[in-house]
Amino acid sequence: MASNRSSSWARGEGEGSRKRKWRGQAHHVILALIINTFGAIWYCRNQVNFHNKHINLHSATLSISATTSLVGTLSKCHLGHSILEFTLLKSFAVNVHPPKPSLIKRVDWVLRGMEPSNAILMD
Repeated sequence: MASNRSSSWARGEGEGSRKRKWRGQAHHVILALIINTFGAIWYCRNQVNFHNKHINLHSATLSISATTSLVGTLSKCHLGHSILEFTLLKSFAVNVHPPKPSLIKRVDWVLRGMEPSNAILMD
């Protein structure tokens, strides 16, 4: 019983846990981050093996960050309704595309005692 419970917790299926589903623009940024990281590792290894050049870790990190930011900014998808997604996009300096409103209602606010009336005020 304990081993089943520990394996379900490891998979994120335990009580109170929620699986994180990245949506829209954040999903594109995470995919770009993963792909750009593998691409940068491959590029740095090729530079060492074929050209005997050593790429600085800082320049590789800046390259990954810049290309990830570009992919996120050029994405046509919208931001989800999560603050975690917002902070992820802002950490890569991505221009956020806010979601379109699903329903727009006109609301007229009237204070109590200030209702419009047809009465004419006289001195």
